[in-house]
Amino acid sequence: MAGVPVTALLIVAWAARAGSPPASARPRAPRATAVSTTAMATVGPLSISRAEFERNFQQGMDTYRARTGREIPDEYRPPLRRQLLETLIRQKLLELEVERRGLQATPEEAELELRKDPAFQTRGVFDEAKFLAIKHGQPEAFHQAVEAMRRTLPTRRLAETIERGQRTDDSALRASVARSLAGATVALLSLTRAGIDPLVEPREDEIVRAYQARRGEFAHPEEATLSVLFVNQPPLSDADASRSSVRRDWELRMRQRADSILAAVRGGAVLDSIAAPFGGLKRRVVVNRGRFPAYWRGGSRFEDAVFGAAPGSILPEPVPGVSGSIVARVDQVHPAGVSPLSDVAPRLREELRAAARERRDQQELQALYASLRDSLRGPAFRIRYAVADTSSFTPPEPTPAEMDRFYRGHLADYSWFDAASGGVVAKPFAEARTDVRERIVTQRRVTLAREAAQRLFSAWSRGKRDAGLERAMTFVKETDWVPAGGVVDSGLAGAALTDTLASHLALGRGLTTFPRGLIVYHVFDHNPSIVPGFDRARPLLVSRMVARRDAEEERGARALFDASPGGFASGPSLRYGRVVVPTIPALAVPLSRAEVEKYYRDHIDDYSAPELARVRHILVSPADATPAADAAARRKAEDLLRRVRAGESFATLARENSDDSATREDGGDVGVFSPGQMLPEFDRAAFAMRVGDLVGPVRTEAGYHILECLERAPREKTPLTYCYSNVGSDAAREKGEAMAHAIADSLLRAARTPARAVAEAHRRNWLVYSDDHVIGGPDRPRDYYEALERLKPGQFYSKTMQIEGTGWAITWVEGTIASGKATWEEARSRAIQAYRDQVLQRAMVAKRAELDSLEAAGWSLDSLAALRGGFERHEDVTRGTALLGGREQLDSLVFGRSKSPVLRPGETSPWSEFPLGMARVRLLERHDPDPVQLATRLELERRRARESALESAYEALKRRYPVRILDDQLRATPLPQMPDS
Repeated sequence: MAGVPVTALLIVAWAARAGSPPASARPRAPRATAVSTTAMATVGPLSISRAEFERNFQQGMDTYRARTGREIPDEYRPPLRRQLLETLIRQKLLELEVERRGLQATPEEAELELRKDPAFQTRGVFDEAKFLAIKHGQPEAFHQAVEAMRRTLPTRRLAETIERGQRTDDSALRASVARSLAGATVALLSLTRAGIDPLVEPREDEIVRAYQARRGEFAHPEEATLSVLFVNQPPLSDADASRSSVRRDWELRMRQRADSILAAVRGGAVLDSIAAPFGGLKRRVVVNRGRFPAYWRGGSRFEDAVFGAAPGSILPEPVPGVSGSIVARVDQVHPAGVSPLSDVAPRLREELRAAARERRDQQELQALYASLRDSLRGPAFRIRYAVADTSSFTPPEPTPAEMDRFYRGHLADYSWFDAASGGVVAKPFAEARTDVRERIVTQRRVTLAREAAQRLFSAWSRGKRDAGLERAMTFVKETDWVPAGGVVDSGLAGAALTDTLASHLALGRGLTTFPRGLIVYHVFDHNPSIVPGFDRARPLLVSRMVARRDAEEERGARALFDASPGGFASGPSLRYGRVVVPTIPALAVPLSRAEVEKYYRDHIDDYSAPELARVRHILVSPADATPAADAAARRKAEDLLRRVRAGESFATLARENSDDSATREDGGDVGVFSPGQMLPEFDRAAFAMRVGDLVGPVRTEAGYHILECLERAPREKTPLTYCYSNVGSDAAREKGEAMAHAIADSLLRAARTPARAVAEAHRRNWLVYSDDHVIGGPDRPRDYYEALERLKPGQFYSKTMQIEGTGWAITWVEGTIASGKATWEEARSRAIQAYRDQVLQRAMVAKRAELDSLEAAGWSLDSLAALRGGFERHEDVTRGTALLGGREQLDSLVFGRSKSPVLRPGETSPWSEFPLGMARVRLLERHDPDPVQLATRLELERRRARESALESAYEALKRRYPVRILDDQLRATPLPQMPDS
């Protein structure tokens, strides 16, 4: 089951194995004895008692708590309990099979196995003296241990035999995983439905002519595109920033951290990966000479470095920032000149479309106006209105005394509870000064605007025009004749006044608000019969035009339906019902401060700058996969460690001996990295070291490593005081989701029938509804609907399903609906969409033919792509990547359906159909999977294959020794599944 902690599963399974002796070591009940009423399950003649089960489960919970420092969430307990029961069932199956086969262990075998017990190990090595001391010093206890091992060993051996028999072909599995993770870089020349306007799409020669006629508009100065990483976390408080010594120290720390990041990149780390814990890269930062962002404090030296850098390179030193340091990568550099066609073609295309669209609309609206002119006659009004925009009023600056009084009067807004001191802490006035001033000024602006509007309204209400009062307003306007229900004016104030007068436009005066202030208006003239001008009538004309176009579209769709009504017949459908348990709103979630603090501790990485380490290493890789080569590599690594400890230069030995070509020339310096960026064994060793430590040999899949720690930076957390509201919101949201999920799970287990689920939903005012799914249709998620298709009416789907933003649903099948001929009313929406698709498809086919004719006339493919904005480059494409909505099409072209891919690097495919359009695909390069990703996925697939095979083996034993789960709740709980990735 996705989401169940893997650690918890392992601990529960371990508890089942270690928590109690095997049944063969205990008196066994006679086979004819009735099963105890407290049994959780029976396995052939054996039973698993509730006491035995609960003892193992509690031991697993205690072990998990001791290892992780936290409890397993309630919603994970049912699947964990089911996993534990399955483990105990397998133990009983093994005991019965051992007895059937008559398997035994000799005292000598038991004693040999006993030597492996941790009690007789010292630092992982067997301690002969300790073993003999117990054997001869405590002979009775030793004899009991040997006898217990004799009873346990056959079961263990049988389990190992079963596991060995289920091993998979590792080379075939590795090849399969490598194929699935192989990557490629591709470029697409695409025509998409979203990128075509069939009514006003310009021809390609129009794009070329517009570019040639307007080249002067596209001249640009020397320009570069950067990706920048801000190294400024944790931030400096306002109070500390005002203290020069503290600020200098902080700036130095940020500079050192930026230096470490650059060292890591020089050591082979990827900047994008390093940037993630720092908030990620800010991409597509476009700069010109003399025009850099305000946060950039680098002088001319850094400016020269940017424009002298090769694309893709990183500036060799951190750039001073307005706050902290900046690590900058130069992605592109464009010399001064005219932008190429590929850069401006999308803009030109959209401008030509807009112009054509405007001409088309204007012609149609003018024709409509001429035909409807007399029918538009009706009452109209003239309106005078004045706007008091709060931003245009300048209040006096607050005095220090006024700011102090405001601060004291609103002290609660600047205070919080501090758990460390147990009291309320207030932000000092010096830190709050800016906010206090802004709030006072804002309040005064609003007051001035309101007072000005009230004075003007009073004057207009008395029938007086006051030039001085009107000049005090932001602006005053008078309209021409506005028809009843028409638009008063453009702009935010005009839209607000239109809404105000929409229901009642009559002579009179009024005062209303809008998002930026207040509006005073006076409807001062009326004409009972007037034909509005074209501009005034435009909103009405537009609505008529849209209605006419919709009617034309519907006529086309109806013709399509009438020509082939069978194409719109609905296939057999599945009707399913749902009860949705709503997510508990964050504000309604009961949350104590202790829970907020616990969430903060459990998710401290989300509110922290990560721990960092910088190490150098010497890698010795085995020459091949044989044990002899592995042993030789280890001996060489041990010898190198001895030489380093004897005083030889680590850097020199790395350059002369390391098999890591990426770091060898830098003396083995890996650079700076955070937890999780290296191979697991390397990672664990590095973050267990202190500066100056030497460790090794450390074994990873790459070989044996000797490590020396050069730098360590501890994780720096943001104090809870400064992020309490964010933590509380996150904790409440997670708890609300968990509460809803747990309630939905409980309902699924307890309801038994859909009727009971619906009754409970009505009682608690939850959403209940039915929906239809066309059997075999494209609805997503596919596995969910495929599972529903296999159910019978009245059966529940075995899991709860999260509906994003709504809650957790339980689902059952209500029945099937036979296919039938659709009426126009039923098919109308599908027919309209089919008509639109048909129009778009014709437009795309015409555009493809136009491009093909240009290619036949001698245009290169790159020139054609320039007309469409250039090839779209996609890196790290793997099997299953969906581009233009298509996975299978891309996989077939780039990776092939057999061992040989269709395209070779550098080749471009013909036009291929995709769900969202059509494209020509160019394969730029194909590359092997990342070794770490390959190793991780391979281990997961090994475990999945092994578990699947073991499940089959134990299912065979279950057929020999029938299993009955007697506990209703556990019988209804599915076994947790391994995660997908």
